[in-house]
Amino acid sequence: MGYEMELFKETSADIRHYSSLRFQILAAFLVFQGVLMTIAFRDVFRTPLFWLPMSAGIFISVLYAILEWRINRGLERLVRRSNALEDLLQMPKREPLTRIDELLRKWYVSIALWGLFAGAIAIWIGAEVLSARAS
Repeated sequence: MGYEMELFKETSADIRHYSSLRFQILAAFLVFQGVLMTIAFRDVFRTPLFWLPMSAGIFISVLYAILEWRINRGLERLVRRSNALEDLLQMPKREPLTRIDELLRKWYVSIALWGLFAGAIAIWIGAEVLSARAS
């Protein structure tokens, strides 16, 4: 049982790590988008190179959405391992969740982050449309 308990502790530490990692990448995403938007919108109606920061912003949004999906998949795997170890170690069971609660807890952070990434893409596309109309 000592090995299983150590594995459970390591799995729990991994879950905490990946849970905090998604918020660290969110901070990096916001910094990248802020820098790109500052560059693009500084002279948005005067620069012919608006498409460079716009393309980079859209690419970064898609990249971060994929990264979030991968983190979520890894967390699902770690939670399944943790649940199996809890059963093996005969740990007290947690209060059972309804199906909707389980789905919300599983996906609410991902949905919020994907909404943010999609919103950034929409802002870039909207800015391109507005700058094209102003030209």
